[in-house]
Amino acid sequence: MLLFSAAWTRLLSFMNSLQTLEACVNLDILAVDDLLDLDSSPLNEPRLHPDVAEAIWTQALRQSKKERIRIELSVPREEAARGEEVEKAIRYYFTKRSVDFKEALREIFKDGWRSLGIGVLVVAALLAIAEGIPHFGSGRTVTALSESLIILAWVALWHPGDLLLYAHFPVRNHLRLAKVLAQAEVSLRSK
Repeated sequence: MLLFSAAWTRLLSFMNSLQTLEACVNLDILAVDDLLDLDSSPLNEPRLHPDVAEAIWTQALRQSKKERIRIELSVPREEAARGEEVEKAIRYYFTKRSVDFKEALREIFKDGWRSLGIGVLVVAALLAIAEGIPHFGSGRTVTALSESLIILAWVALWHPGDLLLYAHFPVRNHLRLAKVLAQAEVSLRSK
C-alpha cells in the first residue's frame, strides 16, 4: 500500500509539472518597425502587424493548454533594445482581443437566452396545436401531422440548446488564450 501511495504521489507530481510548463512562441522578425505596423493606422496606439499577430496566435494555439507563454522574437542586432515597445504592442493587441472575446461570449449567451425564450413559446404553441389536431378527425394523415408538429416543436429548441450548451466553449478557450498572451513575457534576441 505504501508503494502504491508513493507511486501515485510521483505520478501526480509529474502530471502537475506538465500542466505548468511554460510554452514558448518563437518568431524570426525582419525589422521591428514592420512588426509594429507603424504606417498602416492613423490611430495613436501600439499596433502589431496582422501577420505577426496571426503567427503568435497560431503557435500559441498549438500549445494552448499551457498556463504561461513566453514570446521570443529574433530581431536584427541594432533593434534588440526595443523590447519595451514591442511588448507594449503585443500586450495591447491581445488585451484588445480578450475584450473582443468577452463581448462575443456575452453575445452568445444573450442570443442563446433570447432564442430559448422564442423556442419555448414555439414549443408551447406547436404542442398545443398538435394536441388539438386529433379533435378534427382521425387517421394516418392527422396522426402524421400531429407527430410532425411535435418533432418540429423540439427542433425549435435545437439552436438555443446549441448556443447555451456548446457554442461558448471555443470562445472561452480563445478568451483564455488571449489573456495568457496579453500577460506573456516578451523578449527580443539578436540575430
